Amino acid sequence: MYCAGAVCAPLRTWIDLVEKRHLDRKHPNLAGGGGDRERNNRPPPAVEVDKSFRLACESDVRAFIARMRLYLEDDKTVGVLVSHVQDRIVEEYDSFKIVVGHVEGHGHGHGGGSRPAIFEEAELREFLGGLCREALGT
Repeated sequence: MYCAGAVCAPLRTWIDLVEKRHLDRKHPNLAGGGGDRERNNRPPPAVEVDKSFRLACESDVRAFIARMRLYLEDDKTVGVLVSHVQDRIVEEYDSFKIVVGHVEGHGHGHGGGSRPAIFEEAELREFLGGLCREALGT
């Protein structure tokens, strides 16, 4: 699904960077570099990636739904497609959350500080649902 892919691009890029960095550390002879390369390949903090993801959701999900409504006259069909997009976004975000948990060493996907840095599934579904309801005018 195009919309889910575009929205989740910051998450996927971050996961790829984390995995590459892990492989470079595990197999330094294959990486072909030293400390400079490792510093340059450091992924941004998960909180920044989450912020980019939220911004992408706010702009791209709304725009995608508006385009679907132009091409598909049946709101029921649009609703079904939107639910599939939401499910795909939640799946991708869950992968991100798992990696964040491993990187931060506690397995829960929360950043430092007093509040979670990233969504729990129910919070994400509510966030996406609000965006979709707004875009659908319901």
